[in-house]
Amino acid sequence: MASIKKQVLINAPIHQVFDYVTNPNHWPILFYPWSIKTEPYLQQPLTANHPPINEHTQVLGLQHQIKWTPQINDAPHYFLVYGESAFLFGIRGYVRYDLTSKDQKTYFTRTLFYAFDHYFIDLLFGHLIRPYFSYISTRGVNKAKQILDFHTLSQSAKKPVNS
Repeated sequence: MASIKKQVLINAPIHQVFDYVTNPNHWPILFYPWSIKTEPYLQQPLTANHPPINEHTQVLGLQHQIKWTPQINDAPHYFLVYGESAFLFGIRGYVRYDLTSKDQKTYFTRTLFYAFDHYFIDLLFGHLIRPYFSYISTRGVNKAKQILDFHTLSQSAKKPVNS
């Protein structure tokens, strides 16, 4: 399987980051224009025993669905979800989140593992898809940082200053 790994340091507590990035309703925010919407609508992070989630996506102008099945949820440090789609005659893989905490900040690492079901599709389209997957992964971790850094900053601004 090919893999793409991206990491960012987020100025927010580990539980807050974990809960945000493992909630599929936030995926369209983090991974737009790739991710359009997820179903069913959830108000919480995925658990390991949750039924599959459908993500409506768009890649290279083509719309399709990915069925994501949670595998492991070891909150707040590790999350693994398995995905499969009929896109380009079949693609499957895993997304893994690794989170570590230091001084109320969180190192968030997202690793995408993916493989095409057909070798010739990988030969024909692999060179086009990898840069796009890398762009979406980079955009996603940076968007998580932007949102959660801002949220933490705005929460800090609301705290009264001791005189």
